[in-house]
Amino acid sequence: MSATKALRLEVAKQAEEVLGMAASVIGVVQSRTTVTRVVDEVPDPGMLVLLDGPEGAYGLCTLDCSMVAGIIEAVTTGTVLHSASEDRKPTQTDAVMCRDFIDALLASFEVTVQEAADPPPVEGYRYSTMLSEKRSISMAYDDIAYRMFEIKIDLGSGAKEGVIQLVFPYERPLPKREPGETGEWQHNFEQAVLKTHATLDTVLHRVSLPIETISELEVDMMIPIPREALARVEILADGQKISRAKLGQVNGMRAVRVTLLAADEDDSAQAGFGAGVASLNAGPGGASALSSLPGAMPAAAPAPQDAPLPDLPDLPDLPDLPPLGDLGDFGGLGDLPPLDSPS
Repeated sequence: MSATKALRLEVAKQAEEVLGMAASVIGVVQSRTTVTRVVDEVPDPGMLVLLDGPEGAYGLCTLDCSMVAGIIEAVTTGTVLHSASEDRKPTQTDAVMCRDFIDALLASFEVTVQEAADPPPVEGYRYSTMLSEKRSISMAYDDIAYRMFEIKIDLGSGAKEGVIQLVFPYERPLPKREPGETGEWQHNFEQAVLKTHATLDTVLHRVSLPIETISELEVDMMIPIPREALARVEILADGQKISRAKLGQVNGMRAVRVTLLAADEDDSAQAGFGAGVASLNAGPGGASALSSLPGAMPAAAPAPQDAPLPDLPDLPDLPDLPPLGDLGDFGGLGDLPPLDSPS
């Protein structure tokens, strides 16, 4: 049993049982199509019936003018007339007279086709309403792949030849998601992103020095950092600045409070950070001061070394962060000044 053979059997059977009309299928063509092609291939004029399906999906049933005329003649006179059918736009009365046959054909086809080796998903579709024009198809139907069965039928032992088209979504419709519910792809993508490793770097301060000054740098020399730099720490990802932060401490550990980067912030203002930071002071190692070097900057007032760092009560604890290990001796940097002190 195949889907096309199931249609051959059920068209003849339902025409006899519902309409009392002799009908035999001349041919059935099954194809994969799209909404755009369906609009081009439906009969015009002809009857276009929207089919309600499972999970909010839509199907389509079309009858050409000869098929509509044959059904109406069979219902009203009990026979199919040997005369050419009138090419006219079907009315709602025509649709009502064709409805029982359409629903009976759909119901029997969905049962018989289950005997096929790979039955197409055609169950659950029933007559809903007649579309006024074929332009409505492109507006009502999703832009997905569809399966079309085109059935050419002999009516009344040669009195007429009609055509029926049945169109269903090619794949079985997926269950509709509840509001706020994420789909499987979105869930998998979110999980993959959340598990991705991201490295963030922080830059406390930037300073520019002449090359001759840099060449004189020695171990234990100290580079003064202005107090305002503590409130303008840069956070970098892949070398790109993504935010600024304020340096402080949480539970005795150094921490930064992230702040949003203002959209109109001028990065060039950063050059002013080093305006008052000039000299390199000789460290405990007894290295010579660099203030006498050519191009050296004016001396800056030393930053206080004994001001304790205040706690930041509005920052949450970070219990899930892994241990940072030994960060080395930061004694040479001294204590950080209070964040709220005037700069």
